[in-house]
Amino acid sequence: MTYEERLAALEHMFPVGATRVTQDVKEWLIGKGFLSAPYSFSKSSARYEGSLFDHAFNTATALQVITVNSGLRWERPESPLIVGMFAELYRLDWYDDADTKAGVTADTKHFCSRVRGVSPIRGWTDKSIMMLSTQFRLTEEEVYCILFSQGDLDNDNAPGDFLDAVKKYPNVLFTYTASTYASCCLDGEIPA
Repeated sequence: MTYEERLAALEHMFPVGATRVTQDVKEWLIGKGFLSAPYSFSKSSARYEGSLFDHAFNTATALQVITVNSGLRWERPESPLIVGMFAELYRLDWYDDADTKAGVTADTKHFCSRVRGVSPIRGWTDKSIMMLSTQFRLTEEEVYCILFSQGDLDNDNAPGDFLDAVKKYPNVLFTYTASTYASCCLDGEIPA
């Protein structure tokens, strides 16, 4: 997708007045670099400019398809889109503001990986929840889905926490499934 296509997709997915994702939230996301940040430093197919948005879009689309085809019920109708699009916002804090302001892209150099030792927030997806919570209120179901969107691969969860979360909110499992499907099957089709 081009930058313009990403912007149009964001506008289409969250029309003004129809969801908690207001125009101010969209401007905040754009200002944080959500449309241009890379998804990964190591996976070459996800290391291009805008791949974070592309992965989020793929995840949200997959989660929406699973929701419709499986008759899943959510506390709020826009939850699959919110969870799918924003579960990995923590990746935005992997890059210095100076990089963004200087126009550094995934193809140029110095995106600074700040994964370890920068934030007192221990889990990556915890950071996504914190970032979103500065913009709008999340339901408990959305919090659980974001927190466990990477299964037991994130956070300092005790063994069994993921399964307990799935038992409490079954959509946790489908969020993880959508994210994994996007990473393994859809993102690879995006040109590097």
